[in-house]
Amino acid sequence: MNEEEYHKDKEQKENTISRRAAVSRIGTIAAGVVGIAVGAAGGYLAGTQAAPGGITTVTQEKTLERTVTVGGATTVTATETVEKTVTVGGVAESPPRPEILIGISLALAGRYSGFASEQKWAVEEAVKRINGEGGIFLKKYNTKLPVKLVIYNDNSDVTTYVTNIEKLITGDKVDALLGQTGSHFALAIAPVLEKYKVPMVGILGTTEKIWIPPKYNYAFSNFHLARDEVLIYFEFMNSLPADQRPKTIAIWEEASDLGADNANWFETYAKQFGYEVVLREKYTPGADFTTLVSKTKALNPDVVGSIPSPPDAINMIKVSKELKFSPKLWAFTRGTAAGPFGANLKEDAEYVTASFIWNQDLPYEGGLPYTRGKDVVDKYKTETGREPTLLGIHYASAQILFKAIEMAGELDKEKIRDAIQNGEFETVMGRIAFEKGGKMKDSAKLMLIQQWRNGRLEIVWPRELATTDFVYPFPSWEER
Repeated sequence: MNEEEYHKDKEQKENTISRRAAVSRIGTIAAGVVGIAVGAAGGYLAGTQAAPGGITTVTQEKTLERTVTVGGATTVTATETVEKTVTVGGVAESPPRPEILIGISLALAGRYSGFASEQKWAVEEAVKRINGEGGIFLKKYNTKLPVKLVIYNDNSDVTTYVTNIEKLITGDKVDALLGQTGSHFALAIAPVLEKYKVPMVGILGTTEKIWIPPKYNYAFSNFHLARDEVLIYFEFMNSLPADQRPKTIAIWEEASDLGADNANWFETYAKQFGYEVVLREKYTPGADFTTLVSKTKALNPDVVGSIPSPPDAINMIKVSKELKFSPKLWAFTRGTAAGPFGANLKEDAEYVTASFIWNQDLPYEGGLPYTRGKDVVDKYKTETGREPTLLGIHYASAQILFKAIEMAGELDKEKIRDAIQNGEFETVMGRIAFEKGGKMKDSAKLMLIQQWRNGRLEIVWPRELATTDFVYPFPSWEER
């Protein structure tokens, strides 16, 4: 190769190298433009989607071209198709008020104050925790709003309870409601909620007149039914060896819809499983139980079934001790599951049972705000010096309502109602969902038999969840 051919070949190679480098640089430039376009728009998804505050994110495609001339002779063009994001739709709406209003009427005095004092602590604690996180995020307003709790006292009176709820709806203009314990409260309030179309979570009533068949749309219960709290006792009795199994049952029927439900299911299951009902006797709440206990003792039944209020449950056991009446099993619920039962009777509460849907030793956690059940229990016991009974159920009611409001994304009662009806909720009492009409799904599967032991309720059935052995039969008063 002569000198002229050498320089010509060198120039061609340098031009080739320069073109390759140019193409590489153009690719880098195009990628940089893509990054700017996407970054400036805040990211990009195919199609359209609602962004916080009612803003809409829209996907577009655009072709980018860059041309570079190399050495005055060679032109190179790079083409790159990219996506970018544009935002339309203006700004978020302003919320109708600076806080979320949640109303509740509680029996802070009277026969049901034992339940209500615990519930008040639970819902106030839930509000403290959610507000400690800034409140509940509402997508439509693109902000968190704190929760304000409006509480009235109904003194355990149903008429006052209904009046209070109507005042909360029409006067305070609450966004949603929390319920309280008691089937008589539940029966009275369900049609009121239907009238005003305001959702309520935590209607803790077991009477089936509300839930079966479904006829209400705004009343939601994270609680069990009358049949559930009776059936679990029969499941336990049926599991016993034949020579230990009880044979006869006496039913103490409270003169109320709740009492009738409970008594009817005792008779139904007794017939189904081959037990003999030797007595079904009505009593008036607050009555003197001396005659009832004496009559029952004369029949000597193996089991006594009932659903007394806390004061009646306390007096029933007091009178039974005085008259030395000791059935093999107190198949009770409601009153025996309340903290005042153990606190009042102390050692006389030992070995009395309650069928119920929550216990402080259950391991559940989650919800809004995210909470471990044990944390709530420990704080309650530290602050009050009392053992909890329904605490987790009350706290879960608030968790469900908070999450439903977040899911609704705005302060719209119908959307909140729909979110409750259609959602699944992680709570300190487990995962909760609702059937049409507001009944909790699969409530029977969450039932427990609990027994008073050393001043607290322990799980004794089913075996796989038991925290201690079931003492059966009930030790007689003479033996203790």
